Amino acid sequence: MISKNDIINSAVIRLGNSAELSSELQSKIENSYDFGMQLLLSSNSWNFKQNIAQLLEDTDTTNKTNYKYKFILPANFQSMVGVFDNKIDKALQQYQYQLINNNIYINCKNAIIQYVINDVDGANMPAYFADYLCNWLCVEFINIIGNKATLNLHLKNLDDSRSVAKAIDSKNNGLKTYAYMSDSYLARFNSGND
Repeated sequence: MISKNDIINSAVIRLGNSAELSSELQSKIENSYDFGMQLLLSSNSWNFKQNIAQLLEDTDTTNKTNYKYKFILPANFQSMVGVFDNKIDKALQQYQYQLINNNIYINCKNAIIQYVINDVDGANMPAYFADYLCNWLCVEFINIIGNKATLNLHLKNLDDSRSVAKAIDSKNNGLKTYAYMSDSYLARFNSGND
């Protein structure tokens, strides 16, 4: 399993800085990791982080929308993939809905949602996503430490890793965590070589 520290350390090494970081810089980097994880998870309907839930109707009758029903979203909800009425079926018509705070408003009596999980600790993160996050952190670190000399290289690496992550993830249909990439890919990730 790839940890938060593995990803942060790999990003620091990729930037050519293996020295001890000040506690202030370390704090900024850790905050950047949490923000980056949230941002990247919400940027795509990542198959490796999807879940299905049948929602409970909210009994609060204050509904100021044009929808008939109000449901409570799961505590780990990050972003919506789809809303269904009885079963998850791609051929089934998905319903129109509105998200407000921790609720979903919809004209469907039985709401089942497929959604991306809000999971900043990165449990079961596949290597392709870890590489994408690591490259995002490199660009973010350049902004924090102010060394812009390698910015274009790291922006290209970020774009490439985003394309690879989306391509691999889109081939992994279903709602499970997928096998990690090959040992050579993991070795490349862990070494920080691009």
